[in-house]
Amino acid sequence: MIKLLIVEDDTNLSFLIKRKLLKLGDYVVECAEDGYSGILAINNFKPDVVVTDLEMEGMDGNSMIEQIRAKSNNIPIIVLTGKLEFLKQSGANMYLKKPFDVVQLDLNIRLLTGRVDNSVNSYKIGSLE
Repeated sequence: MIKLLIVEDDTNLSFLIKRKLLKLGDYVVECAEDGYSGILAINNFKPDVVVTDLEMEGMDGNSMIEQIRAKSNNIPIIVLTGKLEFLKQSGANMYLKKPFDVVQLDLNIRLLTGRVDNSVNSYKIGSLE
């Protein structure tokens, strides 16, 4: 099972991502609404991967990532953003531009955790293979 933390202030979006990933199977998902609760969830939940938005009230995604990296935590982090100009070089492993395909997110999570089925020679993301 992949333990995933979604840090997103849009509760509808985080619920949608969680629901779709749970349908794909092999996930345990926790959600946090800002960077402060994301830091607490990392300490308590110990996720394999963090998926975060950047623009949030309180502590934003860039500040949260900087705090995670300052603690020498090399947990994989995927940033979801609609505005690439807000993306700092704060230590995220990759980013996806909103809107995104949850299947693409799933593949990126599996790549970062080393849980990609190497017997498969291609992957389908939307209309692309």
